Parts: sequence; structure tokens; C-alpha cells
Amino acid sequence: MVNGRNTNELLQAMATVSLVIKALSAQGITIKGVTLTKSRPVIRVERCGWCDGLIDNGRAAYLEFGCGATGRYRQGHFYTGGCKVVWSESLH
Repeated sequence: MVNGRNTNELLQAMATVSLVIKALSAQGITIKGVTLTKSRPVIRVERCGWCDGLIDNGRAAYLEFGCGATGRYRQGHFYTGGCKVVWSESLH
């Protein structure tokens, strides 16, 4: 077991993430990291114009707003292929 998943579930999650990463990369999106959570994989990407376009047309939303060590921020997200995709934006 890893993160509450058995080996087959973990391998399936990794295969799912691989497909989504390939699709995002084909759009020119930079992948920053992946977290395999118990509920669904989370893929962290670098903010780009494509992410802004998703927000503008309602296919993505801002999930979290806050203030951290580097100042104010907001986090955008959308779901695709069984994964949650997130990015952070600094608000200066």
C-alpha cells in the first residue's frame, strides 16, 4: 500500500497521470509536479495563457485565495482525465 492505495490502484493512477501530462504538454503547458492523493492525482502546472483562457471561458475556476510568505496569491484549478490540475498566481 502507498497513500492508501494498493499496487494496482497506484499503477492505474500513474498511467492516468501520464496520459494527462502528455496532453497538457502538447498544449505547451509546463508541468511542475504531481501528487498522488487517495481521491485523485493532482498535477501542478505553471500558469500560462492557456490557463487564463480556461478561466475566461468558465472551464476553470479559482479555488483558493490567500496571503503567504511571498504575498497575496490565488490558485486556479480544473479537472481533466480523472486528474485535478492546479496553478498558483501571485497578486502583487
